[in-house]
Amino acid sequence: MSSMVDYDGLIPDFLMLSPETESKVIVSVVSVSILYFFRAIVLRGVESRTQNEFNIYTWRKLSWYVFVFLSFILVGRVWYTGVGDFVTFFGFFIAGLVVVLNQPIASIAGWAYVVIRRPFVVGDRLRVGTIAGDVADIRLFSTVVAEVDGLDGASMPTGRLVHIPNKIFMEEPLYNSSKGFGLLWNEIGVEVTFESNWQKAKEIVLGIIAIESQDGEVKAKKQMKKVFREYKLRLGSFRPEVFTSVTPSGVHFSLRYLIELTDKRQSEERIWEKILTEFANCEDIDFAYPTRRTFINHIEGKEGAKAPIWPPVIEEKRSKKS
Repeated sequence: MSSMVDYDGLIPDFLMLSPETESKVIVSVVSVSILYFFRAIVLRGVESRTQNEFNIYTWRKLSWYVFVFLSFILVGRVWYTGVGDFVTFFGFFIAGLVVVLNQPIASIAGWAYVVIRRPFVVGDRLRVGTIAGDVADIRLFSTVVAEVDGLDGASMPTGRLVHIPNKIFMEEPLYNSSKGFGLLWNEIGVEVTFESNWQKAKEIVLGIIAIESQDGEVKAKKQMKKVFREYKLRLGSFRPEVFTSVTPSGVHFSLRYLIELTDKRQSEERIWEKILTEFANCEDIDFAYPTRRTFINHIEGKEGAKAPIWPPVIEEKRSKKS
């Protein structure tokens, strides 16, 4: 009596598979394992040759999609040996996916659009709809965004991750703040009273933002040629500007200057601290704010624009007595 176990008979009986089906399963597992092993070797070689995290991330994502695609093809060829059978299977499979999984298929199409056309890459700051943030990952069905509190706000991270279906990128306008110069025009409003020396105040704020925006202006000029090669844009001066207007409360200055995408809040803090310090040292400059006051024209108005003394009857009585 032999103590050896007949594995050839045990495996089919245990799994209730025919020898032909068992061989297909084994070939499928071996094929997928070889592909996965080959992918691991490629990634190890990439990691040993470069320290660039973005390049490593790109290779990981791309190699995974290639691995899944080739695995599907190889396994399909194993189970459907005839070319006609495989084409028929593949056609019915795709048709079924399109009908049943309409939304996921649309997201895959959106992923293909993002990968091929590259409207954004990982690390870019974008806004789509009401969502704004930095791209953290681009996946087959969705894009992961690290949310910020709006491009019109302080642009500070909220700590939340937002998963945006890729199909949205083909349906709604996409705003990419990292493309082109990688800088933004920021505006700050400063207001002084009508009685203040507004010309002096304007010179002060213009000098402050000129110093603040030096680095941004230099970077924008360096990026100019690259942007013109990709887009037909007409851009004006990169110098900071101060625009003057009048409001019911006083003279309003709109400070416009270039900033880094992630430096908005810090930049505004530096500018405001300098403005507060400079205005505090000026006796002839006061900040304006909504107030209510009474203006007596015939007393406070200009000599050539004063109204007649009111009431005129009082003036007449005075002239008669004299």
